[in-house]
Amino acid sequence: MNVYVKLNGGGAVDTVYGGPQPQDSSVVEIADSDARYVAWLAAGTVQAAYAAAIQAGLAITSSGSPAISGTYGIATTDLLAMTAMQLAVEAGKPLPAAYWDSKGNHGAFTAPQVTNIADAIFNYEALLVAWVSGGGVGTQPAASATIA
Repeated sequence: MNVYVKLNGGGAVDTVYGGPQPQDSSVVEIADSDARYVAWLAAGTVQAAYAAAIQAGLAITSSGSPAISGTYGIATTDLLAMTAMQLAVEAGKPLPAAYWDSKGNHGAFTAPQVTNIADAIFNYEALLVAWVSGGGVGTQPAASATIA
């Protein structure tokens, strides 16, 4: 089967069309097995998987404090909030009475708990970004972590 695509300056697929585009001579027909088209599909699949992972969050299980086990948000606002919490810990400032993120209210934490949760969240986010940057090669990082 063939597909109709517009290639970018580097020769990679930039846009895919449902049929010929007679008004645009830059649209070409290539086989759906063409490496450029396959790479374009993979990139879209990886981006969709990344978006779904961000939406789902990270399931954290605490072996030492089961009450803090739960699914934690990893959207940008969640990362910023967790960064602020970790900075407060490092500065010796009091922690808020509760921590809210896109997945809900997680109650209050001790300083070591904040550090463990932040570490798990940031490690997972780094693994996700590396996986996406690598084109989704290998297994998508697991959306779960165990902390003390």
